[in-house]
Amino acid sequence: ETLSTLRYADRAKQIKNKAVINEDPNEKLIRGLKEEIENLRKMLAGQGTVPGGEAAAAASSGAGGADIEELKKKMEEEREAELARMRKELEDKMRSELEAAKASDEAQGRDAAAARHAELSAQGVLSGEELHAARERAKTEAHLVNLHEDPQLTRQIYHFAVADGTTTVGRSDSDTKQDVVLGGLSIQKEHAVVIGDGAGGFRLELRTEGARTYVNGTPVTGPVALHDNSRIIFGNNHAFLFCNPTDTAPKAEGEDDGVPEEVTFDFVMLEVNKAQAAAMAAEEEKRRLEAEAEKAKAEARVKELQAEMEAERTRMQADAEKRMKALQEQSAAGDREARERQEAMLEEARKQQQVLEKKLQEQIAETERVAAKKQKEMRERSLLDEKLLKTIPMVNEANAIADELAKNALLELRLMANQRKGLWTGEEDEDGEVAPEPLDTEVYVRVAPKEGSGLEGLWHYDDFMERLYAMREMYQAFVSAGRELPVPGYEDPLTDPFHVEPEDMSLGKATVFLDTLLHIMPISETTPILDYKGSDQGELSVRVVPHFGDKVPETDEEG
Repeated sequence: ETLSTLRYADRAKQIKNKAVINEDPNEKLIRGLKEEIENLRKMLAGQGTVPGGEAAAAASSGAGGADIEELKKKMEEEREAELARMRKELEDKMRSELEAAKASDEAQGRDAAAARHAELSAQGVLSGEELHAARERAKTEAHLVNLHEDPQLTRQIYHFAVADGTTTVGRSDSDTKQDVVLGGLSIQKEHAVVIGDGAGGFRLELRTEGARTYVNGTPVTGPVALHDNSRIIFGNNHAFLFCNPTDTAPKAEGEDDGVPEEVTFDFVMLEVNKAQAAAMAAEEEKRRLEAEAEKAKAEARVKELQAEMEAERTRMQADAEKRMKALQEQSAAGDREARERQEAMLEEARKQQQVLEKKLQEQIAETERVAAKKQKEMRERSLLDEKLLKTIPMVNEANAIADELAKNALLELRLMANQRKGLWTGEEDEDGEVAPEPLDTEVYVRVAPKEGSGLEGLWHYDDFMERLYAMREMYQAFVSAGRELPVPGYEDPLTDPFHVEPEDMSLGKATVFLDTLLHIMPISETTPILDYKGSDQGELSVRVVPHFGDKVPETDEEG
């Protein structure tokens, strides 16, 4: 799933079909004119019979044959002249109508292009000479320039701030005209305003309480001073860079720390989650240092074991040589028993050396296994952090959609043991590729009522992604319907992506000891249910009665 694929799918969903006759307007006009010509020909043919009848009457009254022929010839010439005249008129009419239709189409095209250009210009979208002029103007005036996830669409929209006035930000359906018109998720009718103090300074204020806005990754709750290179996010994903070439005011300490020379959309979105990112980076660095320490410790242990083995081998060789020398002296005297003792000692030394080497190899293998396990855990944790960082803005988007659609739902991230890991088989698919092994820990999304009581649910990451696409479609339907609730087409709870179906879910674990059953004694106790964090989630009441036979007892006495 690439960005272009998702963008194409989104455009395809917005296509609305309307059945029309596939006929060119010019061909339709020509066909009509041809029918009119044919009708006129028939009319002329009908008129031609009248003079013919008069000629017949004249002939019957005694007129000469030459006069009749002359009359017929004259009528034929008149008819041909009339047909030529009508044909010329029709051709002129056809030509004039075609030219008029072409001029009308061209005028409509120019009007549509002008209207589209005016609409885009109102939104700050420029092209050609206008874009070049805006970039030249931006070198000396304060302005907002857009940042987009597609690099080709970045820095294509310019909104110039009023140095001694206000520049408003909001939706197109606002009661007052907005200078910066935005749409989409979490954008209010009157969202925010950039105020110029007339002395080269600017500040940003919210026009609607709680309007989702970030400056340099920090949520805006009151007036915020804007400096050159300030990063602003309106709503959920409208990213802008505020540039003020004449700004000389001192910036807050650390405001530009870690900011790249070329600010991108990805950096601005990541900056919003900088607290989580910083915590993850610190944790990643901590794990890296721990892994390096463990690796160094393992290598030192291996070297120590190798040194011990080498020292033991040297000692054993020296001891064996000493004994060999003594045995050789005894063997020189012809002592057969001494030679046998010598061979036994050599065999025992070889066995001890083999045992020592086997023990060392096992220790080395165990050390390498532990190091590999640590590396795997660190790699999985890095992948999990990357996935978690990617999911955070998506959960924020889902919560923003829930707020706009008046859904009593709050979504939160959870890290839990991967319940789907047991489904992984490691087999090849149709393409001959093996799916990667799932992580031991997986990202889950918990959904619970924001206010009051209601059903709670726990969605796997893959399930949440499917629901998020449905949430976006539901929001688009909400906007298309004029922001009216309920959203058309989503009245049925089964079509609502926020709907939580009642289902079995694990609350935690409870422990019941069955030792008393060995003494044929009943068990009746209440034990707490603890979740994966060790928090108390409830109580489990248990009653176990031992019995003999096939009949299940109804009371303790019957047992």
